Amino acid sequence: CKERENAALPPLEKFLEGKDLIACQSAVDDFQSIVSTIAGPHENARATEVLSRISVVADCVSPRVQSLKESGRIRRRGKVIFGTGDHHQVPTVSANMSFVRAAADQGVSLSVFEHWPRALSEKKQRAVVKTQQDKEEAHKQRDQN
Repeated sequence: CKERENAALPPLEKFLEGKDLIACQSAVDDFQSIVSTIAGPHENARATEVLSRISVVADCVSPRVQSLKESGRIRRRGKVIFGTGDHHQVPTVSANMSFVRAAADQGVSLSVFEHWPRALSEKKQRAVVKTQQDKEEAHKQRDQN
């Protein structure tokens, strides 16, 4: 598992320690939508804890980021998230380095703390276990007949 080999949380916690955390409304809305759709119970609890530490601010894109030409790597959603961090002159914590590189290609350097992407996987893991259990039960029933 990538998380066991290269845990994302410790360096992120170290970077965030002692900082006032903000997130734009769009980022929080997207995060909550993802969590409510695919997170398991422990992931939901962690998401709630993380959100309790964050002050939500209105989407407010800086003129520098607003000026970026949209492309396959520069999309409106990214402009809102990175642009709000740029407006508030704070680093954006993200795994979306494609946006950051594309912005740099257009002459806009952004303050970013990169973290490795992580998928929410508790529900998927439970589904795999359930499927395996269903297969084993079907084999038992077939063998009994």
